[in-house]
Amino acid sequence: MAALDMSALKQYVQGGRRAVPIGTLLLDITHNLLQSRFVEISFSVTDTVNDIKARVYGMTGSSEQHMRLLLNGRIEMRTEDNKLLGEYGAQSGDFIHVIDEDPFSTARGGAMDDVTQVKKFELTEEEYDKRDGTYRAYKRKMLAQDPNWKSIYQINSEKRAAALREQRRAKGYPDEKYEEPASIRERIQVGMRCIVEPGDRRGEVKYVGPVPELTNYEVALDGACEADIAAANAKLAAESGAAAPAADAGADASAAAADPVASAPATAENLRLAGIASVPLTGECLWIGVQLDEPVGKHDGIIKGKRYFQAHNHAGVFAKPSAVRTGDFPEVDPFASDEEEEDDKPPALEPKGGAADKFEEL
Repeated sequence: MAALDMSALKQYVQGGRRAVPIGTLLLDITHNLLQSRFVEISFSVTDTVNDIKARVYGMTGSSEQHMRLLLNGRIEMRTEDNKLLGEYGAQSGDFIHVIDEDPFSTARGGAMDDVTQVKKFELTEEEYDKRDGTYRAYKRKMLAQDPNWKSIYQINSEKRAAALREQRRAKGYPDEKYEEPASIRERIQVGMRCIVEPGDRRGEVKYVGPVPELTNYEVALDGACEADIAAANAKLAAESGAAAPAADAGADASAAAADPVASAPATAENLRLAGIASVPLTGECLWIGVQLDEPVGKHDGIIKGKRYFQAHNHAGVFAKPSAVRTGDFPEVDPFASDEEEEDDKPPALEPKGGAADKFEEL
C-alpha cells in the first residue's frame, strides 16, 4: 500500500493527473477578463450548464446571466440545450473558457486580479516621526535619556565584528591594505570582467562606490599611507563632529578606540602578532559590486532593502577591492572539456599579507 501511495505522490509531483472517481472531470477555467487560470477544478459529468455557471460565479464573480461558456474555447455550452457536461464530450484536461459580457462587470479593467491597481499604504517620514509606539519613538526616548544608548541589535553586531577582528589579529592576519579611492576607481570600473576571490569566481563589475549599509572595513597603517588615512579620518570626523580614530601604529589605545565593546578588545599583543596596526577606514570606503556568472553569490544586488545593481538571484556579491582582479576573463563554457577549463583558468589572486581568509564579502 505504501508503495502505491509513493507512486501516486511521485506521479502527482511530476505533473501527472491525479486520480479521481468515475464520473468526475478535472477541467481548467479561463476567463476573458482575468489573467488567472483556475487549474483542475472538479466537475461531474452530470453537471448542467447552470451548475457550471454557478461554480464559475463563485470563483470569478461574473454574473450567470451575462456569462457564456466555451468548452476548449470552441464548443458553446448553452443552457437552452438542456445538455449535461458529459454530453458535450468533455474529458479531464480540457478547459472551459468564460466570456463575461456584462458591461458593468467588476472583473473589467483588471480590478479582480491586477495588483498594480491596488492603492498601497504609504507613510511619509514626517508622519512616521509623529507616531507613538514605534521603534523610532522608543529610540528617540532612550537617546534623550542616555546619548550613548545602543540597541541590542547594534551591540551584538559590534560584538561580532570586534570578535572577528580579534580572531584574525590573534592569528597574525593584517587588515586590508589601504589603497587610494582614485586608484581603485581607475583599475576597477563598471562593465569590466573580473575574478572575485575566494574561489576564482568570474563575473562583471556592476558597482564601484561606498555602501553605507555595510560596516567600513579596517585598513592597515603601513607608514606610506598613514598620513593620508589620518587626514581623511580627521576631515570626516570634523564634518560629523565625532572624534577621529587614532593613527598610532604602535599603541593599543588606537585599537581600543577602534573597538566599541570591551568584551572583544584589540590588545597590544594581538597587534604585535598582526605585525602592523590598523584603524577603521572612516574616509571613502569603496566596495565592489559584482554580478557573478554563476549563482554562487549572496544576493541580487540589494543590501538591507536598497538596490545598488541588478544581478541574477544569488549571483550578486560585494567584495573588497583587494579581492577583485579585472582583466580578460570570459565566461566559462559549461560544455568545455576539463583540459580547456584548466588552460583557461587564471592564476590565483594571492591576498596581500598572505592571509587566505582575509577576503570578506557581503
